[in-house]
Amino acid sequence: MLVRFGGGVRFRDVFAEQNSCLAPNLRRLAGSGTLYTGMWNDHLTRHDTATLYLLTGRYGARLDDNGKGTENVKELSAAPTLFEVFRKTSGAPRVKALAAGVPDQSSHSSYGAPFGGLTFARERAAVKTSISGDPSLGGTPHVGMANERLARIVSRVGPTPVSPDLKRKNFQAAVSEDLAGVAPEVPELMPVLQAALAGRLLADQPYVPPEDADHWLAELALRALESHRPDLAVIAFATPDLAHRGAWRSYAAAVQQIDIHVHRLWKLLETDPYYRGRTLLLVTSDCGRGDERFDRHLEPFADPAHRRLFLVAAGAGARGGRVVEERRQQVDVAVTAAAVLGCALPDAEGSPLAEVGT
Repeated sequence: MLVRFGGGVRFRDVFAEQNSCLAPNLRRLAGSGTLYTGMWNDHLTRHDTATLYLLTGRYGARLDDNGKGTENVKELSAAPTLFEVFRKTSGAPRVKALAAGVPDQSSHSSYGAPFGGLTFARERAAVKTSISGDPSLGGTPHVGMANERLARIVSRVGPTPVSPDLKRKNFQAAVSEDLAGVAPEVPELMPVLQAALAGRLLADQPYVPPEDADHWLAELALRALESHRPDLAVIAFATPDLAHRGAWRSYAAAVQQIDIHVHRLWKLLETDPYYRGRTLLLVTSDCGRGDERFDRHLEPFADPAHRRLFLVAAGAGARGGRVVEERRQQVDVAVTAAAVLGCALPDAEGSPLAEVGT
């Protein structure tokens, strides 16, 4: 399992002294596993591109002579993802590769949609969840629940004031009608999806605000892990990017919330018979954040805080109490995950982390 810990998190905020650490659960997890303190992103510190580095093991951006970032999105999207390579190599069904908040497929001619994963997306400002199931189950390959769909459901529920009981009854009928044909694909995900939407509608707030988006993602991811037992799962949290508002308290609260979600995921991996003793958990960040201005992670590129990452490896193949200070690259994470899964990412630029699995 690979967890992207937030959208731009500073190393020192996560691994500070105990009394000022924003992620005490992750700090304890690092003590029981292997902590990489020399993990770096030496290329674009954008969330979308850095996430693709974690999925493909390939940098699609370079720095010019002036230290400015250059980006080639097509080159990045052409590289197959962990999901595609894993499924093509192993023959695993779609539900065995969970992509929570990350792209699951590329434009590579040998991969693409036939090898994508079970996906649902997360948006910072509003619910935009898409659930894909295995076509062999008889469902539609890709069904989306976007803001327009929510708007239709809201219109059916009726304007306020409506009694909570009537509103709940109307909501359940509206959702059942709107999701007709979806449930056969991934029925285990429908209850939590409906419950989350019901809570929003009953509170006259059908959209998930940025502060709650990672909670939504964690709930769906945990349900998917318990229901489908995927062998590959990538979960991408993002709310620390609220730092762009310039509000330290929002950023700190987001980091603390993700720390709790990581702890919940780890407890599941420790207690579930399917995962216990055979699962490697990798927790890393997509990019850092400025020291002089913590609301920035894109520039100035000279500030090393933007590029400094961390990686915690815990579980199967990770030795407890080990700290690796030698410099490593962000693209090494995907290559390592692929090796653990018994496959290899084509044209990857990274190298497997020798300390994991040894």
